[in-house]
Formats: sequence, structure tokens, C-alpha cells
Amino acid sequence: MERVDYPTIIQSVLNTYVSDDSKDRDIETHAIYDTDRDRYQILQVGWRESDRTFACTAYLAIKNDKIWIHRDLTEIGIANELLDAGVPKSAIVLAFHAPYTRQYTDFATG
Repeated sequence: MERVDYPTIIQSVLNTYVSDDSKDRDIETHAIYDTDRDRYQILQVGWRESDRTFACTAYLAIKNDKIWIHRDLTEIGIANELLDAGVPKSAIVLAFHAPYTRQYTDFATG
């Protein structure tokens, strides 16, 4: 069976969250990809009036040939988007769930 190109799939999914047509021009969305260490994240950085915004919207890593989703604040759910892109549930770990509760999801436990 051919190995799926997880880095390319992750970047394709996360790139949909980065746009030059931001409704809020004071908040920028950045995609940060460390392909040497297989770490991928989306950050929101900027100002809302006098309040500083620095938020990690999504953070994923590839470990042991699985995609570990450590943070996902998207509406659709990155796991759903990975499934739509052809990644099997057995290769996705919802790492934001405690290890002992992952067995109750339809995804990999680790």
C-alpha cells in the first residue's frame, strides 16, 4: 500500500485558513510549517483595539506515521478535513483528548 503524503495534505488543509482577504485587517493569520520536524500550526496575531491577540488556532504533528491533532479551534474540524483528503481514521490521533478517552473516539489512540 502506498504511503500517503501527510505533510502535503496537512499543508493543503491548513492553507485554506490563511487568506489575504481578512475581514479583520488588524489580525493576521499565519501558517507555520516545520517540515523537518513535522510540525504544523496556524496562528492569529495582531490587535483588536488595545487588546493583543496571539492565538494558536491549530497545531498538528506527524509522529509514528500518524497525524496528531494537538489543537483544533476550527468550526469544521481538521480531522474531518483530513478524512475528506483521504487520510484514514486509523492514522489520525485526537491528541487534545486525554489518552484514556481516545479509545472512545473513532480515531487512532496513539
